[in-house]
Amino acid sequence: MYALKKDIGNNFMSEVWKAWIEVYKIIAEVTGRYAYLMFDIQK
Repeated sequence: MYALKKDIGNNFMSEVWKAWIEVYKIIAEVTGRYAYLMFDIQK
């Protein structure tokens, strides 16, 4: 029972981790584009 619980916990954590990586990639892409646009306007 404990082993099963531990396994579910590990799977859950890795799923959360993957989701956060995806979110971080999107944020990085959006902020990168925004920064580029701001830089473009300032020229």
